[in-house]
Amino acid sequence: MNPSTPTPQQPLAQGSKNGPAGKMSNKKFWLIIVALLALIVISAGALIYTQTIGQAPTEEQLSEAQVSITADGFSPSTIQIKKGQSVVWSNTDEAAHLLTSDAGDSPIKSDTLNRGDEYSTIFDEPGTYPYYDQQDPQKFKGNVIVE
Repeated sequence: MNPSTPTPQQPLAQGSKNGPAGKMSNKKFWLIIVALLALIVISAGALIYTQTIGQAPTEEQLSEAQVSITADGFSPSTIQIKKGQSVVWSNTDEAAHLLTSDAGDSPIKSDTLNRGDEYSTIFDEPGTYPYYDQQDPQKFKGNVIVE
């Protein structure tokens, strides 16, 4: 037997804080385990948050899609946007216009828009949203397609 190796009858040598053969103490071991578990829990929480509600809007979603209301109708009459993006309708016509949609889930419902007025709404759900002008529904028709 090596004389420097402690036996059950021999106390640890002076200056040896880790016990036999340099093993770490139970306290340090459990402290490292708790720190690793905390790191895993925090990382998983951050990942879940980012994948669900924490995603920052993209540059495209922050930009507004533009539709002009002219004497000839909506320009463009069909517009394609991303989920979370807004559409702004600007009345450049001399006549007043009132935008609406018969689709039950459509967010398109403006007040009367006189020349120079704007109406904006955000589209949070994918789908196709047909709309029209209540003042002249045959001439003024459009669609917003949300991806």
